[in-house]
Amino acid sequence: MKLGSFLQQARTHANLSQKDVAEALGYKTAQVVSDWERGLRSPPGVVLKQLVKLYQVPLDVFFEVILEERTAILEMKLKKTFGIK
Repeated sequence: MKLGSFLQQARTHANLSQKDVAEALGYKTAQVVSDWERGLRSPPGVVLKQLVKLYQVPLDVFFEVILEERTAILEMKLKKTFGIK
């Protein structure tokens, strides 16, 4: 599962709006949360820890999704570096 999709599902499961999350994390607008959920940016590590608590998702589930996402990104970069399709 992509991190953005996971974050959106976790947020909606927690009955929170993007604005609720942004405010809880100290952001001025919900745009940053929208960007995370659309995969345009990833939340910083410190924020990921806060999201675990805010969304009440088990740490191991959150960790697995993040690890899967970061592994896919690394694999893509390495394939590009070595010219592998």
